[in-house]
Amino acid sequence: NDEGLIWMYGLISNLYQSMFEYDKALDYNQKSLEILLKNNDEFHVANVYCVMATNYIEKLEFSKAKELLHKANALYTKLKDDQGELRVKSHLGTWYYRQKEFQNAIHYFTEALAIKSDRVRAICERSLGIIYLEMNDGVEAKKWLTKALDFYSKTESTGNLPIVYLKLAQTDSLLGDFKSAYINYQNYIRYEVDQKFSLLDA
Repeated sequence: NDEGLIWMYGLISNLYQSMFEYDKALDYNQKSLEILLKNNDEFHVANVYCVMATNYIEKLEFSKAKELLHKANALYTKLKDDQGELRVKSHLGTWYYRQKEFQNAIHYFTEALAIKSDRVRAICERSLGIIYLEMNDGVEAKKWLTKALDFYSKTESTGNLPIVYLKLAQTDSLLGDFKSAYINYQNYIRYEVDQKFSLLDA
């Protein structure tokens, strides 16, 4: 039946993706997509668009990935699926950031934040901080990176602390606050070393 075929195609696609054979993975994504479109299953169509976009990104076919992400975004919005919207908006933000289209990246990360999910809140805040830093807007970078740091500190997400402290150090340097830059860089070194030793102890 269709459900069994989709399940099987998904497994095969994942296998090819893990082997870096993205064209073959996309072939099986397309087989799933054809069945889902025939059955008018818009939710799972959107999910497959996201998976296909990931494979196109790995193939460096960015325009095709962007097209699919926008299609997924439109479907999630139509279905009022907040978690789907959240996922695809953060993907779009990342895609535009990698293309150096910073204003579009800011737009999608800000939209993702508006959905109010703690799961990706700090990721979006950190991403906005990094984008503003690359735009040499130290004030905005500091604001968003500080929010991300506050969240990660409260939730003990220490794995995310080194990059935030490093970017804060760079932001403080940009703002001419070299004392804070030094403190944040020392924190970056501390957490980075702690993580390496944790990996060795594991």
